[in-house]
Amino acid sequence: MARNEEQLSNFSLGSEGCKCTDQSAVLASLTKRSCLISEGHNGVMLTVEGPCVPSSYGSYGCLRHDLINDPKCQMADSPDYCPDTWCFVDAESCMRSSERVHRSKHFPRDLGVDLFYSHSTCKMSVADEWIDYDRHNPLEGVSILALVPGPTIYEPFHYKRKSTIDEYYNNSVPFEGATINFFNSLVDLADGDFSIAYTHGSKAANNLYPTNSYTAAIQDVADGVIVVDLAVGPFWVTGERLKMTAFTVPIDIDRIVLVIPNPGTNDSIGEQVAKVIEPFTVGVWIMVIVIVTLTGLLSVWFSEEGYKRRLGQAKRPNRRTKRFYSRLALDEFLQKGTFFCSAGVEQDAGASLPYKLLMFGFAFFILIVVSSYVANLAAFLTRSKNDYVGTMEAVVASGQRICAVSALKVELEVRWEKASFIFDQPDLHLLDLYDSGKCSVLALGEFDMGTNFDLVDKLCERDLVSTNSILVENAIAFPVNPDLASALSYWIHNGEKYNGISHQHSLDNYYSVHQRQPSCDVKFSAHEHENSEFAQIGVQHLFLPIMFFLGFAVLAIVLQLFYWWELRSGTPRPLVGRASSLGVQGQMNKDSEDQLTPTTKVSANVTAKGPISSEDAVQLDNFHDNCIEQSAELSIGGDGATSRLQVLVETGALDEFFACFQDMKRRKQS
Repeated sequence: MARNEEQLSNFSLGSEGCKCTDQSAVLASLTKRSCLISEGHNGVMLTVEGPCVPSSYGSYGCLRHDLINDPKCQMADSPDYCPDTWCFVDAESCMRSSERVHRSKHFPRDLGVDLFYSHSTCKMSVADEWIDYDRHNPLEGVSILALVPGPTIYEPFHYKRKSTIDEYYNNSVPFEGATINFFNSLVDLADGDFSIAYTHGSKAANNLYPTNSYTAAIQDVADGVIVVDLAVGPFWVTGERLKMTAFTVPIDIDRIVLVIPNPGTNDSIGEQVAKVIEPFTVGVWIMVIVIVTLTGLLSVWFSEEGYKRRLGQAKRPNRRTKRFYSRLALDEFLQKGTFFCSAGVEQDAGASLPYKLLMFGFAFFILIVVSSYVANLAAFLTRSKNDYVGTMEAVVASGQRICAVSALKVELEVRWEKASFIFDQPDLHLLDLYDSGKCSVLALGEFDMGTNFDLVDKLCERDLVSTNSILVENAIAFPVNPDLASALSYWIHNGEKYNGISHQHSLDNYYSVHQRQPSCDVKFSAHEHENSEFAQIGVQHLFLPIMFFLGFAVLAIVLQLFYWWELRSGTPRPLVGRASSLGVQGQMNKDSEDQLTPTTKVSANVTAKGPISSEDAVQLDNFHDNCIEQSAELSIGGDGATSRLQVLVETGALDEFFACFQDMKRRKQS
C-alpha cells in the first residue's frame, strides 16, 4: 500500500492538449469482463482470461499502472514495460497535439468501448518497451480452443486414427495431420504467447450444413459454441463465409479448375495425313504455289523464241498455239515443282542469263523454305493431337453440366451465369454425382488435387484429368474469432516469412514421413495447349527468301526485256544470250585445232558479212536446242552445219558454237 501511495503522490495529468482522462466508469460497465480483485472489490479482466485489475486501471493521471496492477509486473523477471507511466486520453484532443496515441488492445471495440492511451503525454517520449512487448506478445498468453471439422476424415490435413463418428466426438483421442502439426509449430514459435487445444464441432452445425462440414465449422466459430475461437483446416474464403466470421491471413490461393474425362489421342489416317501440311500455314502453301507457278511462266517467257520456232515448224501452227503454250506452262510448272520438292535446281550451262538469274533466286528460296519445312516437320509428325472440350467457355457453349461444391455456389453462378451447375447434396458428393451421370465434367480445386492423394486416386480410377481452365480463385485461410484474427495472423505471417514454418511445409513433411504418392498424374495442362515446338511457320517468317527470289526474278525480267529489244534492233549480244562466251575462247581454239575437220576449220575463218536478220537471230538463240542434230551433221562435214557455224562466227556468238562443239565432241567419244 505504501508503494501505491508513493506512485500516486508523484503523478501528473499529462501535457497540455492531451490530458489524462478518467475511464473507470467505462471499465466498470464491462460486465462481460467483470471480476473480483484480491480486496474483494469489483474489477475488470485485462484479457479474456485475466488478470483482474481495478476499474481505475489507466485513470487518475500518469501512473505506472501495469507495475501497480498487473501480476506479471510483480515477478522478478517482469517485462521491461512495467515501470512506464501512461494513462487513458481523449484521442480527438490529442490528435491536435504532438503526442502519440494508441488504441487499447485490452478492451476492443466489440465490447462496446473505444479506449485510447498515451505514453508520450506522461513525458515518455517513446514507449519502446511496451510497443516491443506488444508486438511480440499480441495474444498475451491466451488459450485458444480450435475446432477440427468432421466427422469425415480429411487426410492429410486432420484426422483421427479410427474413422468412426464416436471417435471424432471423443476429445481424449488426439487429432493428427499436417494442419495440426502446423499450429503446434506456431505455438512453439510463439513461446507462450498462446496455447491451443483441439475439439470437435457441434452436431447441430453439421445438421445445418450436411453437405459441407467446413461450413458447419465456420458456423460454430461464428456462434461461439463452447467458446470455440478457431477452426483448423484448408477453408475457402468466400463472400458468404466472410459474413459469418473473420479469417486469418491467407495461407494459399486455390484455383478451381475444370476436370474432364481424359480425351486420349487421335491417331486416325486422316490426322496423320494432315500432319504433313501442318508445319506451314495456308498462306505459306499458297505462296509456294504462286512462286513455283511464277517461276514456270517466266521460264517459258525466257525461252519463248525457241518455242516459237518449233511451233512454226509444226503444221497449222495457229491452231496449235493455245494447246502448245498450255502444255508448255504445265511442263514448266511440274519441272519447277519437282525442283522445289527435291530441294534443288537443274543446272543448264546453255541457258540464258535471265534464266540463270531466275533459277539462282528460286534456288535460294527453295533452300530456306525446304529447310524450314523439314526442321518443323519432325515435331508435327510425332505429335499426338487431342480433340476435346477442355475450357469452361467450350463447356458452357456445348451445354454440358458441371458438378461443383455447394460452398462455391454463389461465386460460380455469378461468374458463369450461363453455365449449368449441379451442386453436391447430403447423400451425393461430387464423384457420386459424376458416377450417376448427373454431370460430364467437374469443378475441383488445385489445392485439393495437389494435397489430397485419396481424391487424386479416385480421379485416376475414373480416368479424369484437370485442365488449366479456371472457374474461380479463392484464398485459403482459417476462420477465427475477430478478437484474435490480427494477432494470430501475425504469428502465421512471422512463422512463414522469418522461421520457415508454413502450412505447405507441414504438408511436405507429412508426405515425406508417410511416403504417400498419388497413383497417377491428373494434370492435363502439359498436353492442353501447343507450345512453340509446334508453332506453324508463317509468311512473315520467310520474308528474306521471298524478297531474294523476287529481286532476282525482277532482274531476270529486265534482262530478258533488254535482250528482246536487242533482237528486234538486230544487234544481239552474247552476254545476255543463252550462255556467256567469256573465258572459253582459249579452250575453243585448242579443241578446234585437235578436233575440227577441214571443213569446220575453213568455216571458222569466214569473215563477218554484216548484221544478221531477226529471223537468223531467232535461230541463233535456239541453235543449242537442236545441237545434237547439228553435231551429227558437223561430224560428217555436212553443209548445213557449216552454214550454221558460219553464221555463229559471223555474229561473234562463240558461246553457242562452243556449246554445240562440246556436244559433238561427247557424241564422238561415245
